[in-house]
Amino acid sequence: METIEVTTLNGFRVRVGGQEIPDSAWRQTKVTLLFKYLLIKKGVAAPQGEILAQFWPDLDLKAARHNFAVTLYTLRRVLGAKRGSGNRQGFIIYERGLCRFNTDMPYQYDAADFEHYAKLGLTADSSASPEEALSSLAAARGIYHTDFLIEDRCEPWIVAERDRLREIYLQVLEHLASINLSLRRYSEAAECARELLRKDLHREETYRTLISALLGNGKRTEAARQYRACQKMLDEEFGLAPAPETKRLYEQIVSGEAM
Repeated sequence: METIEVTTLNGFRVRVGGQEIPDSAWRQTKVTLLFKYLLIKKGVAAPQGEILAQFWPDLDLKAARHNFAVTLYTLRRVLGAKRGSGNRQGFIIYERGLCRFNTDMPYQYDAADFEHYAKLGLTADSSASPEEALSSLAAARGIYHTDFLIEDRCEPWIVAERDRLREIYLQVLEHLASINLSLRRYSEAAECARELLRKDLHREETYRTLISALLGNGKRTEAARQYRACQKMLDEEFGLAPAPETKRLYEQIVSGEAM
């Protein structure tokens, strides 16, 4: 049985049996979108009515059903062409008005792998086994190259999934930075904190982590610069001053106190 490999966190690519499906093979945007829609559901069946409302809301029922039938047929052919499976259902199942991605077939889905490692790392007891947590979190981070299906800007259901996975990624970075800081791996903690701030500039706690890591490495000038950046962000975005914990870090910078 051949494996389907789907990449969504580093551009969109699909490989079947080790052979990548070219963009031209998908033929129509709706074919690709139907595949992505079923993929996101991770094997949970979507009723035909739900799919019709999502993809052909302005057509009458007969026309919408026709378009769905053609799109489903084309999708099966696209995924089955490399397998020589003709009209067999293969990776897409449609039975009794329900359509789903066939998770019983061998498959690899990078977003699912990312979530798997992220969950392991985020739920691990980092105080008892920090290396185990770091290993899982690093694996999750290594899978997440870009935001989910970054080329798709308009579909609300893709945007919702992108936002959900992105929030998990931010948690991964936050935990990586925190654990590394607790282990006094200051360079690694600073790297994760910087990456997190590139994704979300509005996290005061992340600024504290970065400032602490810079202080740990003896980079007081840079730590002071990051404090001022945090101060400016809080004032401009929220009309707030830094929290007491953040101010205490600045006092350490000024006094020359060691971490």
